[in-house]
Order: sequence, then structure tokens, then C-alpha cells
Amino acid sequence: MSYYVTITRKPNPCWKGGELISEAEWRRVALAEPDFRPATDAELVEVAPYGRPSDLVWTGHPNFSAVWFDWFEGQIDVKGPDEITLAKMGLLAARLGANMIGENGELYAATGKCLGAQELPVEPGTQRQPAWARTKGRLVTTFLILLALAGILLVLYLVLGEAWEHHIYGF
Repeated sequence: MSYYVTITRKPNPCWKGGELISEAEWRRVALAEPDFRPATDAELVEVAPYGRPSDLVWTGHPNFSAVWFDWFEGQIDVKGPDEITLAKMGLLAARLGANMIGENGELYAATGKCLGAQELPVEPGTQRQPAWARTKGRLVTTFLILLALAGILLVLYLVLGEAWEHHIYGF
């Protein structure tokens, strides 16, 4: 399962609105580093359909030949960053005047150190769903699973009941 950390100026990476990091600004800051470069056409073909021409590749990691930084719609995502990558992300985030936020609400310092998770703010102009609405999907899934189990039990009862009856009464 993939885990992403986002460099963003938004208080919550999921917001539709908020201050964006332009692609030009991202490229200027990242490419000023000696170990960043654009993804080659061959690399983009290799990771298709996930790679984009706006992606930059960091080649300065001591354990990996390439770490992909994915700029998309004003934010930069990195998949599965380790401590070394988080430190590089923190440096870039600071230069961009941005934050680093993990997909579970973790905030990161400019050093790449996790500061802990928090509930991310709701976007202004939107309403937070009531608890019953947030759990509605889980309730429907649970109901369907219980219904399927009841059906299986009914079939077993009918099949085994008939076999038991045949065993007891001999017909």
C-alpha cells in the first residue's frame, strides 16, 4: 500500500482552493539543487500512465537511484518517502514557503521530522459531514456482509437439515 507526503501551501492537501505552488516556481527551486533533473522520456514511458512531464527526479539519495517528485495541480507528492527523502522534502518545502503533510494528517518539520498527526481543517465554504453520514458506507457494507452470511447459513441449514433428516429417518 502506498503512502504519500505532500508539499503544499494549503492547510489541507485535499482542499480544492488555496494557495498553489506554480510549476515554474517548483522547477526553479528544485532544479537549483544539483541532484534534481526532469524525468526523461524513457523514464516517463517506463512509469506510464503515472508519470507526468512535470515530474522531477531526485538522484541524490544514497540508497535509491531515483526518487520521483510529482508536481500536480499546485502541490508536490512523494510516494513512500524515507527519512532521507523527508529531509530533502523539508528543505524544498521551506524554500517554497510550504508545509509537508502526510496523507493521514501528519505534519512534518523543515528537517523532515514528523511532528505528529492532527485532524486537518475543513475547507472554508464546505460542511463537514455529520458522523452518521461518514459512517453510512461502513454501515451499508456491514449490513450486506451480514445479509450474505445469513444467506449462507440458510443454505447450510437447508442442505445439512435435509442430510440430517435423511440420516435420522432413513429417507
